[in-house]
Amino acid sequence: MFFSACHTPLPGQLNKSFRYESFYDAPLEEPVLERFAVVLEDHLLIFLVLEHPLAPGKLAAFLNRSGLATETPPCQWQTNDQAVELFFETALDISISMPIDNRLRSIRQSISILEQHTAYSPFIHNLYWRILWLYEKIRLEFDFYKIPTNPAKAFSQLVNKIYDPNTHPQLALAGNSNALHQLFRETGSHRFSKILSYRAGQNGQVVSYLEKLTGDVFLISDDMDSGHVISHLKQQLQYTRLPILVICNSSTLQKQLERSTDIFCYTLNDLENIVRGYRKEKEQLIKQARIMFGKETDAFFNWASSGKMDNFMGIISRHPSMYRLFETIVRVSPNNITVLIEGPSGTGKELIARSIHRLSNRKHQPFVTVNCSAIPDNLLESELFGHVKGAFTGAVANKMGLFHEANNGTIFLDEIGELSESLQVKLLRFLQNGEIRPVGGNQTIHIDTRLITATNRDLRQRVREGLFRSDFYYRLNVVRLSLPPLRERKEDIKLLCTHFIHFFSRKFNKEIGGIEEEALRKLSLYDWPGNVRELENVIEHACAMALGSIITQEDLPELQASSAESSLSDKSGPLKTLKDMETEHIRKALLKYGSNYDAICRELAISRTTLWRKLKELNIS
Repeated sequence: MFFSACHTPLPGQLNKSFRYESFYDAPLEEPVLERFAVVLEDHLLIFLVLEHPLAPGKLAAFLNRSGLATETPPCQWQTNDQAVELFFETALDISISMPIDNRLRSIRQSISILEQHTAYSPFIHNLYWRILWLYEKIRLEFDFYKIPTNPAKAFSQLVNKIYDPNTHPQLALAGNSNALHQLFRETGSHRFSKILSYRAGQNGQVVSYLEKLTGDVFLISDDMDSGHVISHLKQQLQYTRLPILVICNSSTLQKQLERSTDIFCYTLNDLENIVRGYRKEKEQLIKQARIMFGKETDAFFNWASSGKMDNFMGIISRHPSMYRLFETIVRVSPNNITVLIEGPSGTGKELIARSIHRLSNRKHQPFVTVNCSAIPDNLLESELFGHVKGAFTGAVANKMGLFHEANNGTIFLDEIGELSESLQVKLLRFLQNGEIRPVGGNQTIHIDTRLITATNRDLRQRVREGLFRSDFYYRLNVVRLSLPPLRERKEDIKLLCTHFIHFFSRKFNKEIGGIEEEALRKLSLYDWPGNVRELENVIEHACAMALGSIITQEDLPELQASSAESSLSDKSGPLKTLKDMETEHIRKALLKYGSNYDAICRELAISRTTLWRKLKELNIS
């Protein structure tokens, strides 16, 4: 596998007219396997995954046929590890003027459009997930937001120093200065409660417009009359309880405001000086970040050469719904945040919890799993929180609980929906204060443990029924991950079969190379009420029974339809239509007899001609 990347400036007209849809709509040509493009201000990043390397001229020709205008300037193509590092640097390097948050939003926009046009792009998605994970890691480990890397960051830092975090001052922007307008655009509006803007017109209008510009933070251009501005600012002090912050590009105005109390005035040059004052810290952060880019590039190539394109932290899938789930995992894992995992039994909720732990800063600390439904309620409290000597009959010594065992690590509580209300209250105290109390003890113990929970129940419904505390549910439901059942991602069945066959053939010391098409078709027709765990058990059975190097239909166990599938209707819903019942009945016959069409026709009491007609009418392959 080969990778090529190009980072090129764009002409203004192309920057405005570039459309991701046209780029991703164009057909792929050999040897291009995947493609990605993102516009970042006046630059364009192109990243290609290739089956074999292409000369720069052929790469440029491919781009032109893919919807990029011929006026795109020639660029210096980077290959393989340099191409991957260029991708990381374009997304996360703080030496680039465009704010990282804006770059990540642009990349996310392009990824969303890519997903609409191409369902399967494992290399691009893997790089994207690594970028998100690196962003969180750099942000948390290196005080990323404390270093003003550009004037907009310095301006935001001043606002945060002067005004309380819970205060949202009003912003007034007056004048025609492009530099001040750009400063506002790069800063964003989220910190301000209200924004007013006035571009200077005729001199006679200045006073009347200034009177309308009420605010706490002012961006004042030097084309505004300083006398009117000073008078207006002093008048504003009489109506606000907050200090006033002024950013201007006039040193004259700054000098005139020096003696005014409660007015802080900075010029654009002052903001540049603030940025320069953090030069050493910025250079150190760039150096550390690029070391991380190099390590992550090596990790990416190790993954790319492993042949495990569809393996995310031990989870096998190429389904779009799972790709979105993986993105959420890499974004929340580095943050110490509570996660609730929902999904039917057998979908891999514990695998998700383990992947969150492995991607977090706690990965070298304990990961403790507890199945809440497997331990009697009267013992579960002691198991979780420990007990003191004499707390109950048989408590002959002090015992530390599983929360203490998971200190500085992660505890995973499966089947959280089965907890009694009294245990819900005790866990709620932990979520609120980080404290637990051993059974029979008088003192609380502070524990630093990340909590991940899972359930196969609808907790919202249980809250409505009064079976689950609403305050506890809201504390658990900070981030919710919903795992789809296997029947909703049947495209993954073949991948999972290959994975399990490889595992169990080694376990049984056999050389099983795959599964025949008819057997795979039979598995694809089944609805898998037990989900991935049931499929794993079926493949284990088949590998144990297999006599040759290929699993056949005869090696598979009998697949029983679930009670829900065999019923004529859902008790709480309407009757099934005749068409649905007919489709279900034919599927069951196909599942039972495979390609033995004579047996299928006898079972259904129809001729072969009728069978083929029904298969076509009902769109059954």
